[in-house]
This record gives sequence, structure tokens and C-alpha cells, in this order.
Amino acid sequence: MINKEGGNLVKALEAYTRALEIRPNDLECLNNRGNIFRELSLFEKALKDFNKAKEIINNQGNKTPYDVEPWAIDLNLGNVLILMGKYEEANNFFDQGIAINKSSSDLLKSKAVALLYLARYEETIFYLKKAIKIAPHDSSMYFNLALAHLSIGNYNEGFKSYESRAEVEKLDGTMWTGQEDVSGKVIYIKA
Repeated sequence: MINKEGGNLVKALEAYTRALEIRPNDLECLNNRGNIFRELSLFEKALKDFNKAKEIINNQGNKTPYDVEPWAIDLNLGNVLILMGKYEEANNFFDQGIAINKSSSDLLKSKAVALLYLARYEETIFYLKKAIKIAPHDSSMYFNLALAHLSIGNYNEGFKSYESRAEVEKLDGTMWTGQEDVSGKVIYIKA
């Protein structure tokens, strides 16, 4: 396994490419190289690797043991398609992944994001609530939940969940509640 998080993505990309020249059907290498392509915003190349991995899985069946779970390939395919603005297509891959692993908060969250972009807010809320039950500490889900509620006029629920934005954006400093004295202090306002 090549450590792509700790260092140079280009070097990791070169190493995975060399490994795939030797073993072109290595699912872990295809998946990892696809993730690197995604991080480098080379979405078409990422899709190519993930689609090849999906094809290998489909040809061998889900019962064969893999280094990479079949549902993770669906998750990665869907996430790249979201970045490309292909939300319906992404949604289809999330459905395939959820059919394999109903308890993946990542799949449920990503499906909700695709639905949010498609302005299918009630469904977004449904999937986010399921994901939150599995991973209640993921603040990005509360932020997306807020956006869905606010979009359909559920302002009380929306603004309550919207407070999670401070966790998502990780702003420096302390949030002002309106109660503290700000004399002699600098206040930054974030839209």
C-alpha cells in the first residue's frame, strides 16, 4: 500500500500506474489511483479506473473476497459524478452501493448530497436522518440537513441544524452569541 495521504500524490500516482502495468486488474490499485485522480480533479481518469473496478467486480460477482468492498467502488463512482455535476447518474451508483451495504453512513450521506443538488429535499432529509443515526458526529450532515430544511421552508429545523456550520468550516476564534462584551475586540463576520 502506498501512502497517498502523507505525501506526494504525483509520486503515488506514478507508483499505482506502474503497479497496474504489472497487475491491470488489481482492485485496490484501481481504487486508490482513482481516488488520487479525483483529488487531482482528473475526474474522467478517476471514472475510468472506478468503472474498470466495477466491471471486474460485476464479472466476478460480489461473493469473491476483495481488498476493496464492492460498495466502496459505487461510493467512489457516485462521488466523482457529483463533482462532475452528474447527480442522477451518481444517485444510481449510491443506490447500488446501498443495496450491498445499508449501514454505510458515507453512502447515505453522498446519496443525500446528490438528492440535495437535484432539489429533492424531502428525500435528502430522509437519507441524512438515516446517516446521522449511524454517524451522529459528522457535522457536514447537519449542515446539509439545514440546507434541505431551509429550502422547503422548515426554518426552525433548518436554523437549528445550520449552527453546525461552525464545525464544518472550522473558523478560528470564538463564536459571538450576542451576550459577550466586544469592546476593544475584533469581530469577523462570515456570510
